[in-house]
Amino acid sequence: MASINLSILHFVGQNHMQNFRRSCTIESEKCGQVTLRSQITQDLDFSNPFVFDPLPTKGIVVLRNPSQLLHDLRGLVKEMISLLPKESPTGHLWVVTKGRIRIWPA
Repeated sequence: MASINLSILHFVGQNHMQNFRRSCTIESEKCGQVTLRSQITQDLDFSNPFVFDPLPTKGIVVLRNPSQLLHDLRGLVKEMISLLPKESPTGHLWVVTKGRIRIWPA
């Protein structure tokens, strides 16, 4: 069984990717190494691949949870995890909704 480390990130402000890159740079300078992780978020702004290009990243996963209920969020995370053995999010945008995962680029 694979061990999965999930980091759910929350960004505030309009310059989401700039803040993300800045925090990665600071982290890598502190640790002396670069940590490569997929970004998992509920922020729907990240679901636009023309604004936030997933190709140069380890992947962006957007969890669309209109109800905002924790039970529904768990279901979305389980759907995402069920796809991980078959597909990697690296360089892709995954938009996870109930019963469906859209992947860009396909």
